[in-house]
Amino acid sequence: MNPNSAHVVSYNDITNNNLLSYFPEIINRVNTASHIAIDLEFTALGNTRSADMAHRYVAMKQTVESAAIVSIGLSIIKTIEPTEPTTTPLKKYQCDNFNFLTLKQGSIVIDSNTGTFLCHHGYSFDSMFTEGIPFTPATTTPRPATEPKPDMKLNQLWNHIIDIMRFKRIPLVLHNGLFDLMYIYHSFIGQLPHHFNVFISKVSFQFPSGIYDTRYLAEKADFKATFLKYVFSKSDRLRQNRAEISTDQRPYFEVQVNPPILQQNSVSGLKRKRRDNGVNDKDAVDNKIQKLGYCPKYAVRETHACIIYIHTL
Repeated sequence: MNPNSAHVVSYNDITNNNLLSYFPEIINRVNTASHIAIDLEFTALGNTRSADMAHRYVAMKQTVESAAIVSIGLSIIKTIEPTEPTTTPLKKYQCDNFNFLTLKQGSIVIDSNTGTFLCHHGYSFDSMFTEGIPFTPATTTPRPATEPKPDMKLNQLWNHIIDIMRFKRIPLVLHNGLFDLMYIYHSFIGQLPHHFNVFISKVSFQFPSGIYDTRYLAEKADFKATFLKYVFSKSDRLRQNRAEISTDQRPYFEVQVNPPILQQNSVSGLKRKRRDNGVNDKDAVDNKIQKLGYCPKYAVRETHACIIYIHTL
């Protein structure tokens, strides 16, 4: 068996111009998903370094309630059942990636360090204000009706996604994802609880099939580093090594990343900024590889297909 690489980049850019066209396509795929992975970008991290988790949560809550999500990466992974028996254990998956450009309504706190980081990594705040999908946090408005208001379309979509994940018990995958969970909860579920233990209880109810944090898994597997690109690339190398020694307990598997569903008529803030600056994806990655100082052999261009970690670790 010849292993293939998982370093494949393909995703759907979702903006305010095309959200309604993608809405049914996304729901249909979530309904048949085996795993869902998310990765957010937001405008602030705040001062959240307290060693006491209860105190840290309070500080994070204050940040989440004043800042905003600026983009949501969503990977929908589906198990492909084998059409014929094989002598070697093999798992196959299909993955659809989506990148939502979002615009929170009302005031937004933007931390200078976070804003600088986003801009240096290609994010365009111009695109956020011109093409971002408007949404109102769930804490300030009731759940949307069947016909959502213009600033409720994104809320309605994520209400559906979260409901399907709860009823069909679809696991959630993220990386170093406590902030991601809190931003998702605040934006699309409801008011953040005042206490950390209550938040954990409510999140567990929303995602009853489990929340898998790949940074935590990498730490438990004694990876030398736990930042996302390294974890992805090392996991993919270990996955390919299984091609010759695949077992029922640790099978070799492949992930087919599907092409965009619809013709792309617009570009996200991230892609536009890179294009306007004359910087392509490879240049941006090469610069980051040099800055972080890790082997180019382990570099990848995108990281939305987080599901690979679950089966590798």
